[in-house]
Amino acid sequence: MSFTAGIIVGVLFAPAKGKKTRKKVNKFCEAVKHDWNSATSFVAAKIDTFKNKKETDAELIIAEL
Repeated sequence: MSFTAGIIVGVLFAPAKGKKTRKKVNKFCEAVKHDWNSATSFVAAKIDTFKNKKETDAELIIAEL
């Protein structure tokens, strides 16, 4: 998190026009948003896979009883 804050602060204090700086910040935020969405989708898929496997295992155990 401090890395991200450092990048944002560095971009904000860099000698550039406001419009250009806002574009840089927006582009960076979009990249972070994309990475966050990719990571959460990946984790959700892994959880679903694990859940489905456990449900299948439970069904097999119940069928054997």
